[in-house]
Amino acid sequence: MKLGDGLFLRCCQEISELYPQIEFESMIIDNTCMQLVANPHRFDVMVIPNLYGNIVDNLAAGLVGGAGVVPGASYSSDCVIYEPGARHTFGEATGKNIANPTAMFLCAAQMLRHVNLHYYATLLKDAVDGM
Repeated sequence: MKLGDGLFLRCCQEISELYPQIEFESMIIDNTCMQLVANPHRFDVMVIPNLYGNIVDNLAAGLVGGAGVVPGASYSSDCVIYEPGARHTFGEATGKNIANPTAMFLCAAQMLRHVNLHYYATLLKDAVDGM
């Protein structure tokens, strides 16, 4: 993991030098999690490798109500995938009418906004906010 983490960090540092107006800070994952719980407003954007990203997104989801309320998006150079932010499927809810669809509705609103259907994105987001 140290080799992969080192490469990721070096790449991030190199790219950050192209954008001196944006603050760049590196942090080990355990301190990141502690800081996220203690002072979540400290972070505007987090760039994290996949494994640590899964840990951090589940921790962050727990801070705001759980996996059922957090939308997520994964961006590449030519497409975006929208999905619940924390990928716990909550299979225990099957057939019990207790699953929370909020994350999926918010993902749909993000997707609509991304394809410039702002009116419909706002309708959906406002409906979720009004629940």
